[in-house]
Amino acid sequence: MKQFMQVVIASLILFGCSSTPQTQTTTYLLSSMSVGTAVYDETMPKLLVQPANVASYLSGDGIAYRTSANEVVIAQNNLWGEDIAEQISTLLVNRLKRAPLSVWPMRGNSTIDTMEAQKLLINVAQFEGNYKGNAIFAGEWSLVDAQGSLIVSENFYFEEPLREEGYKALVDALDQTVDMLADVIANALTPISA
Repeated sequence: MKQFMQVVIASLILFGCSSTPQTQTTTYLLSSMSVGTAVYDETMPKLLVQPANVASYLSGDGIAYRTSANEVVIAQNNLWGEDIAEQISTLLVNRLKRAPLSVWPMRGNSTIDTMEAQKLLINVAQFEGNYKGNAIFAGEWSLVDAQGSLIVSENFYFEEPLREEGYKALVDALDQTVDMLADVIANALTPISA
């Protein structure tokens, strides 16, 4: 009888473990807006957009969400499908290419970083949702000349309300904040690049 009870208990434990619901992991990407009709002209000076430098709490795979003024939670099951610093940099390049600039934005890398070109540096302090139902994108962007001298540097802070609850809406709103930064940078570059 004792052995029978042990088998029943072991079966119940195994059955209980096998029926535990699995949490689904979802990965997200910022939109990969195509460049559209942007055409490279070899006479255009290059603008090297360096990989974004993100705050350490943003460097993992989980999407960040601020639950209070000074507490951030990193999602375990709602993840970035690609490094967020890479996504921000790529999206900025694509969106800047659509602006009427006299420079050609391109991704910086070890091969072309030695080119004589202006460089756009992005430092990201916040790229997250918050408890008020908004997406926040904050940091600093800087433009340096080919010799490394600072041309312009500005802090930025964008807050975009979520259209509905959930991580998809958060990613969509964060995507909009990257658009906002691209617009600000393009407007600042227009007189510089003219």
